[in-house]
Amino acid sequence: MKENEIRDLICQNINIIGSDLTLIDKEKFIPNNLGTRSFIDIYAKDRNNSHVLIELKRSNQAARQALHEVIKYAEGIKSYFGANDDEIRLIIASTEWDELLVPFSSLIHNTSFNLTGLKITITDKNLVTEEVIPLKYNNGRFITPFYTAYWFKNESSLNQGVSSIQGVLNNAGISNFVLCVLESETPIVSPSKERRKEVLLGIAKLQGIETKNFAAEVYSYIVFLSYQAMSVDQQLDIIKKTKSIEVFEEASSYISDLEENQQEDVLYEYTLDLPNIHYDDMEIGNPAKLSIYLLNSQIRLKEIIRNGFFKENLNLSEDVLLQELLGYKGNSAQRLFLKVDLSDSQQSNNLINKINDFLETNSVWKNQVLQVINDIKKSNLSSSIQLDIYHPRMALFSIYYTLKNNDTNNNFLPYYLITINDNSGSTLNQYYGCLKENFSGMTFDDLINKHYEGSIHNLLHTITWGGADDRDEEILDDAGLSYMSFYKDSTKNKNYSLINNKWRECEDKTIFDYFLDFINQNSTFTKDLMSEISLYDQGDMFSTPNIDTHIIVQRSEIEELDTSKVTTFFKKATSSKAIARYLQGEIDISINGYDDDGELFIIPAVRDYLRKLNEDINSFFFFINPNGVSGFLKILYLAFTEIKSHNFEIDGTLSIELDRSGIKPFFDHQFLGLNELTDYCGMTNEENKKITYSVFENLGLEY
Repeated sequence: MKENEIRDLICQNINIIGSDLTLIDKEKFIPNNLGTRSFIDIYAKDRNNSHVLIELKRSNQAARQALHEVIKYAEGIKSYFGANDDEIRLIIASTEWDELLVPFSSLIHNTSFNLTGLKITITDKNLVTEEVIPLKYNNGRFITPFYTAYWFKNESSLNQGVSSIQGVLNNAGISNFVLCVLESETPIVSPSKERRKEVLLGIAKLQGIETKNFAAEVYSYIVFLSYQAMSVDQQLDIIKKTKSIEVFEEASSYISDLEENQQEDVLYEYTLDLPNIHYDDMEIGNPAKLSIYLLNSQIRLKEIIRNGFFKENLNLSEDVLLQELLGYKGNSAQRLFLKVDLSDSQQSNNLINKINDFLETNSVWKNQVLQVINDIKKSNLSSSIQLDIYHPRMALFSIYYTLKNNDTNNNFLPYYLITINDNSGSTLNQYYGCLKENFSGMTFDDLINKHYEGSIHNLLHTITWGGADDRDEEILDDAGLSYMSFYKDSTKNKNYSLINNKWRECEDKTIFDYFLDFINQNSTFTKDLMSEISLYDQGDMFSTPNIDTHIIVQRSEIEELDTSKVTTFFKKATSSKAIARYLQGEIDISINGYDDDGELFIIPAVRDYLRKLNEDINSFFFFINPNGVSGFLKILYLAFTEIKSHNFEIDGTLSIELDRSGIKPFFDHQFLGLNELTDYCGMTNEENKKITYSVFENLGLEY
């Protein structure tokens, strides 16, 4: 069947191409002065009255011409009818797609027109059409943010590890990857391994299993393995090749209901789990973690080992590759760094797409940055810009790390900087964004209750998976900080802030100046944040603090009425809300050196010591463990009574006759302290009552 015969059959029944189409004309004439070939095979309209241009091809040779022709026809329609891009639909229908599929797939990802491909099958002079699924567009080099970090104790182990990584990946069919080798001046511990060890020790403690202390293992080399992004089909092929049929079927089933981008992310967990790689320790990595290690003054970049097209591309410098590995080109969720010529429409469109993707979770900055780009394009179309966005999405940890490190270089505060350069490369103006005080912050406790279910541990858990929180914008807003944009006009020497899409003149301040304003206005919030988080900050990891809560008072201290050991500990216990909450009901106090002197509560020196201790400290009811092995609360209580008699019964119980007439000042003093601390820690009346009940129950008294 010839091409014109196919055209006539379709014109007789246009629904072969689309159920919503209405035929307008065949061989539609367009004036020659518009640069077209004069005739469109089939011209139709759809239910939305869009112009539908259908181009028919019957052979591979003819099919190759289709893309060029159909775009010319679309431009002719725009000029002749004054149609907009979104009012034009392009349909390429061909019997052959062998040579057409690749350029068609590329065009469909780059054109602004609605483009569809149809494969025509001819059966007994009947036509059957099937929509062509375009190939996944090849975006060129893009390093996936899913890294693996391998740790090695020495050079021999490193060499064995690198060789095994290369061999295993090549056997799996993964050829395009990079190994970034780091070396430490002196051996260091693996934070990941120490965290895992801390968890295991915690479990053992809960189960009452005795553990031994072992020296931490140290390592001299870290290798970050990163890959070119892979499609779903590529990953499934690798999984099928390297895993059991059960694992392959599990992975296939798991992604069946997911979107394609979600499928890719999920499959990396299977794809990157490769056996037979030698290492001394291993952890999950990402661009941010690589950046953190390289910022460590003790660690240096030893070498970058390239494989596949990373090796073949001689134009790819090590500096550019390292920037991509650090996530500056958009493969990191934290950093985007681009230089763009705005007069180049492709670069300009790519920039807008990158901004939309990168700031997906930050609607404020996304809209503001896009407005800035649009303003620049209108006034400086021939200019180039340099865009640098740091958006860690760490919310409260951005504040914490900045204060902890007293960091005026803003390494932890989100920011963006857009520098406009003229054709000679000279700086014209700058736009920048940062966090600014919004005077509507919650208390720290209220914020933890709202976003982390009232648990500081839920906040700390976010840092274990990288620290990123997609609720970052909302959390910071509740903390009293808003994402804002500013403009520095160097010609007028004036500064402006973007408020309600309008630029309004403002003070000239740096990113850190705005942050200091927030600190000064929210001292209580920042103090609570720092004390709560720092309690669990072990330097290279966040874990339960190792505080010995058992205080042993020696006989010599009692005889000298030296209460300094206990008062010093309790001063630390009340130094912050975080540590007070952590130690509530956890402290025990034992008295040593009176084994042969009878019951402690009848020894004059002990009674005198405890009464002095009570004068110095009024927080025993809050902190002392009522079920502690020493029975400290009972001994303290008895020290304020008069002991008329005491005897041990036949069953071993102690029978005591007491005069409690002088006990009220003791209770008043300690309950005052209990109430002060529960108020200080923001605890409820019910929590206060619960502590009170446990104290009275321990003392054998009715409440």
